[in-house]
Amino acid sequence: MIHKKLLFFCLLSLLCYCTNAQQAIRLSDKAAISVLTCGPGDELYTRFGHSAFRVKDPEFPFDIVYNYGTFDFGTAGFYTKFARGKLLYQLSRSRFERFLAVYNYEQRWVKEQQLELSQQQKQAIFDFLEKNALPENKDYKYDFFFENCATKKWDVMQAVDRERFSLNGAYTDPKTFREALQGYLHYNSWGSFGIDLALGAVTDRQATPKQLMYLPEYVFKAFDSAKNGDKDLVKGYTVLLQKPKRDHKGTFFSSPLFVSLSLLAAILFFTLKDLERQKRTRSVDFLLFATTGIAGVIICFLWFFTDHTATHKNFNILWAFAPNIAVAAIVLRTELPRWFSTYLKVLVLFLFVLLVLWVAKIQVFAPILIVMIIALLLRYLYLLRLSSPKK
Repeated sequence: MIHKKLLFFCLLSLLCYCTNAQQAIRLSDKAAISVLTCGPGDELYTRFGHSAFRVKDPEFPFDIVYNYGTFDFGTAGFYTKFARGKLLYQLSRSRFERFLAVYNYEQRWVKEQQLELSQQQKQAIFDFLEKNALPENKDYKYDFFFENCATKKWDVMQAVDRERFSLNGAYTDPKTFREALQGYLHYNSWGSFGIDLALGAVTDRQATPKQLMYLPEYVFKAFDSAKNGDKDLVKGYTVLLQKPKRDHKGTFFSSPLFVSLSLLAAILFFTLKDLERQKRTRSVDFLLFATTGIAGVIICFLWFFTDHTATHKNFNILWAFAPNIAVAAIVLRTELPRWFSTYLKVLVLFLFVLLVLWVAKIQVFAPILIVMIIALLLRYLYLLRLSSPKK
C-alpha cells in the first residue's frame, strides 16, 4: 500500500512538473511564427483551402502547427449538429512534419508567410495559442463566414496586439461573399449549384477586406499587405509544397446543366404530348411537385431551423416551394380541386418575382436555374390552361 501511494505521489508530481513546464516555456530569440496557407483539395469541404499558425523554435526543438479547423467525429449527434450549425470546432496542435505530410499526400500546395514580430509579440501569440489549445478552451462555435479556421488568424493577432497590427487600406478586392466563394468552383458543378441553392441573399452583399478573410487565400493577401506598427507584418514567404493546379469541371453528362436540359426536354415532350391529347401525365406532375417541394422543405429548414447565418433570406423558396410536397399527392388525382388554378397562378407569379430579385441583384441564383425556371413555367402554364374553368 505504501509503495502504491509513493508511486501515485511520484506520478502526480511528474504531471504537475510537466504541466508547469509547458506553461513556463519561453521562446528563444531564434523562434519564428508564420501563417500557413494551403491550397484546395478534391473534396468539396477542402475546395476552399486551409489556414494555420506555425510556431518554430530550434532551441528546444519545437515545431508545432496550431489548427483551428478540426472537429471530433465522435461527438454525440454529430450529423444532426453539423446540419443545424451547432457543431463545435476545435483548435488542435500537431507536429509540423505530420501536418505537411498530409498535404503532400493530398497533392495540395502549401505556402508559409514569415511574420515580422518582436520577441514580446512572439511570446504573446505563442502563449495565447497554448492557452487556447487547452481542453477547456479549444472548442468554438463554427460559422462558415465569420468564425472558421481562416478568420481565426486575424482574430488571434488582434487579441494579442490590437494597437500594432492593422490591415493596410491598400488591400482591396471588391466582391460579394458569394462571388468570392464561387471563384473556387466551376459554375457547372454540383458543388457550385448546391452552394447557390443553400445560401441566401445575405451572401450577396459586398464583403469588406476583413470579411473576405473567411477564405484562406484572402488571409494570405491581407497578411501580405498588413502592418505591424509602421513595418510590414510579413517579411517574406516560402512555397513549402508546389502542386499542379486542379481541374474540377467533371464530365458534362453528369453535370447540373445536362440534368436541367434533360428535365426541360422531358417537360417539353410530355407537355406537347398532353396538349395533343388534352390530358395530363399525372406521374410527371407528381415528380415535379414532389421534387420542388422537398427542395423547399430543405431550404426552409436551413433558413429557419439552423444557426447557419449564410442560409438566411434564401429566395430559392420561390421556385422550390415547400407546400408543393403536399400538392404532389393531389396532382395524382384524376380531378383537380377548384383552388388548384389559383395555386398555379401564385407559383407563376413567384417565378417572375424571382427573376426580378435576380435582375436587381437582391439575390444571385445559380446560372443553371434559368433552365429549370423555363421548365417549371412551361408546365405550370399548361396545367393552368388545363385546369381553368371552361366558359
